[in-house]
Order: sequence, then C-alpha cells, then structure tokens
Amino acid sequence: MGIALALLERLRLSRIPRLLALHERVSQGSRLDAADLRYLREALHDAQRLQPQWRLFPEFGPIFGGLARIYLDHHQSTGQRTRFAI
Repeated sequence: MGIALALLERLRLSRIPRLLALHERVSQGSRLDAADLRYLREALHDAQRLQPQWRLFPEFGPIFGGLARIYLDHHQSTGQRTRFAI
C-alpha cells in the first residue's frame, strides 16, 4: 500500500491540479500547446504503465475514472481520435 499512497500523493499534488487546469483551458476554447500535449501524453503513459498496480486497489477507481474523462473530453473537443485503456 505504500507505493499506492505515494502515487496517490503525486496525483493529488501534481497530476490532478495540472490536468484540471488543462481541462479548464480547453473548456474555455483554448488550444493546448506542444508542452501541454507532451504532459498529457506523459500522464496517459504513466497511467497505462501503472494500470496493473492500480487494479489491486479498486477503491481508487473513481479517481482514475475522472482522469480518464478529462482525457476523453479533450480528445472529443478537439476532434482527435484516441485509444484509451485504463
């Protein structure tokens, strides 16, 4: 559980605030720049890579569901096609 708590802390302090800020910008009609898109891809890559660990803790499912919605909302609002497997 120690690793899961460390990862959750990273999500709480770093990933979620930045992802929500990106989501807000896109919701207001702004486009993401190359650095933002790189960060979004990195966050998605991390989520996919860590998926086996998170499956051990189903109580965290709602957190990851929310993050998945942010990612999907972005791709739908920009008309991009996406593959998402979290």
